[in-house]
Amino acid sequence: LISYKMRLVRSFLTPNFKLHFKPLLTITKDLQRKKPASAQRTSIYKFQAMRKQQRRQTLALTLLLTAMAARRSSGTQMGVQQSQLQATCALAGDLKDTAPNAAFQLNKRADDAEELQQLKEDLTLLAQKPENADDTELKLVAELVRKQVRRTSAMVKEQVTAAIQLVGAAATLAGRIDDLVRLMLIQGQSGTSTCVSSGAGFKGVNSGTTNLPGCTATSTNMATLPDEKLKEQTIDIKRKFEAVPSGGTGITGSGASCLILHHGASSGLGQADAGAMLLGGLLQQSSAVGTAATWKGGSTNLQTTGADYSTVDTKQRQFMAAIRQYDDINKKLLKLIETEETSAEEIVIEAGAIYDKHPKEKKTMSKPKAEAIRKMIENYRKPLQGDKLGKERDAFFLKQLYINITACEMGAKPNPKENCEVTKPQTAKCDGKEQGDCEKATGCEWNKTEGKCKLTKTAQKEAERANQESEAKDGKTVEKCAKHGSDKIACEKDSNCKWENNACKDSSFLIRSWLLWLLHL
Repeated sequence: LISYKMRLVRSFLTPNFKLHFKPLLTITKDLQRKKPASAQRTSIYKFQAMRKQQRRQTLALTLLLTAMAARRSSGTQMGVQQSQLQATCALAGDLKDTAPNAAFQLNKRADDAEELQQLKEDLTLLAQKPENADDTELKLVAELVRKQVRRTSAMVKEQVTAAIQLVGAAATLAGRIDDLVRLMLIQGQSGTSTCVSSGAGFKGVNSGTTNLPGCTATSTNMATLPDEKLKEQTIDIKRKFEAVPSGGTGITGSGASCLILHHGASSGLGQADAGAMLLGGLLQQSSAVGTAATWKGGSTNLQTTGADYSTVDTKQRQFMAAIRQYDDINKKLLKLIETEETSAEEIVIEAGAIYDKHPKEKKTMSKPKAEAIRKMIENYRKPLQGDKLGKERDAFFLKQLYINITACEMGAKPNPKENCEVTKPQTAKCDGKEQGDCEKATGCEWNKTEGKCKLTKTAQKEAERANQESEAKDGKTVEKCAKHGSDKIACEKDSNCKWENNACKDSSFLIRSWLLWLLHL
């Protein structure tokens, strides 16, 4: 039908159009030749008839052109308003901000865990000082800090996975939006967009000077990437989705045609019999050909066409709730390492906060006590500038390893109120074993000459050394050289003995347990 009408219009606009007016030109010439009155009347009648015919043809042409103009006008109302795209791109911006925000939040909590670890080491050292031996609150807060190190580190590890899933989903939705927004903005001629209008009465915006934050930037209208700078962002995907319009585009005026919003088999996007969902489902083509699209934002569409956005919004809220779960208590504990006077705060330790049933009931550390601990830590750290503090912590850790083992072995007690029990090495028992059992027993061997089971040389030496250490701990002198009696030659050959005052004596000297302890330190 359109093709037929176009051919009809072209017939009026070609040289053949003159054929329709040839009789009219002939009548006009007859009147100018001054013919008789009867002939003139005949010519006038013909002239009037031809004028009526021409009026009808002109009216038909006018109606046809008007109809075509009206049809073309309906196609030009396919654009969207700039303010509508700005709301859409604000949503895309929040989706992209999930990346730098998630990285910032994870890094901050990882830093908190590291500072808590250092605080734990310092509190452990201070709690072992003699002057703090009876400071139960200091020890309790040290236990709490240790627990928070483990909790915070485990939480960060768990939320890394949640953050990756969140950012991946958000980036997918943002990419669906900004790619088509850019295409709509740059479609046009001479820098004027044919799809984006500055208002309801269509007036294309200048694509070179129009930026849509969250979607495009610079005069080339390139799609923006998430900010590389890690920083905390205020993100509300639900609110931004609800700010996207719901309903018609509001375009009333005419302008150049926005082809990508047309629905039809011969132009635009989408199938021949269904409208496409554009801008990540935020804008839907009409099912009718050449009819304006419909916005699908707003609160009423959040759980339907906006279900994916609702899912990402939920992921974002869950991530932030999980990442902040230990912030309150960690913040108060980290106040203990600040250098500003009176910066410490009251610390409440709930029942069972450290481990099951410990403490048995809620404990409250007053602000003055917390401030006293803060001052204690400041005084300890202040002289240790640069890398000295780290070396001090390393040395203390190493000392703990040796003190915890050696102090017990030497019979010393780290705390007079505690018992220090050491399991002594057991000497292998070989006497009385049959040959078969002897060969299987550790530290035993079958003596073929004597025909009995005896200790191996290695086992014998270990037994003697253990016995010597045991006797030394008991404060007894080990006299193993008396067996040489008056045999000076045998005494001097024994590296453990010496000849003194006409007697063979042990060359080792008596060391009491307290002296060993002092020597070790």
